[in-house]
Amino acid sequence: MKRKHLLLSALALSVAVFANSVKAADNANATYTGTLSTYYEVAKDQDGTATIGVDGSLSGVTNPQFTVSTNSGSGASGHLTTAQVSSTDTMANVGGTTYVALTNGTPAGANISNALAATPAAANNADVIVYEITVTPSGQSAFAWDGTDSRLEGTVMTAAGSNTVDVALSASARGDTFSTNDTAGSYTLTMTLTAAASV
Repeated sequence: MKRKHLLLSALALSVAVFANSVKAADNANATYTGTLSTYYEVAKDQDGTATIGVDGSLSGVTNPQFTVSTNSGSGASGHLTTAQVSSTDTMANVGGTTYVALTNGTPAGANISNALAATPAAANNADVIVYEITVTPSGQSAFAWDGTDSRLEGTVMTAAGSNTVDVALSASARGDTFSTNDTAGSYTLTMTLTAAASV
């Protein structure tokens, strides 16, 4: 009987030791994963301002400027569009030159179309003054006209980082788009720069 009791005690001790050896750990690891996608960010650095002279020329000019940033190793492309006025495009390419129309208030769409036509007539484009536009990212070629999408587009940068994009208007107004038919006021143009994957 004593021998049986010793055997049971030994068995109970073994079970207790085994139970202690498989107890739960007092620590564990967890992983936190944040996913960053490829991004293209555009920020406006400054608006454009100028004084329009009695001959339609621009002086005291501050050009619009944007900054584009991306984490893409292949860089970024961009395109510039302008807002319509009176349901009419305010940018056009005529004979290989890209022009934009600055408008005073909301002139008739026909006035804007005339000012951007191949042969504008000052009598038919009151309150619309047209200038040549160029869009140039620092260290890159100027944007080119895309006739399919009616916009200026090009390479902004060829590697990850940030780059500035300058928008400039010609100092002189396009012929037959400035005259005494243009009333005093603020002539404006709204433009949008969009960045995307390098093409």
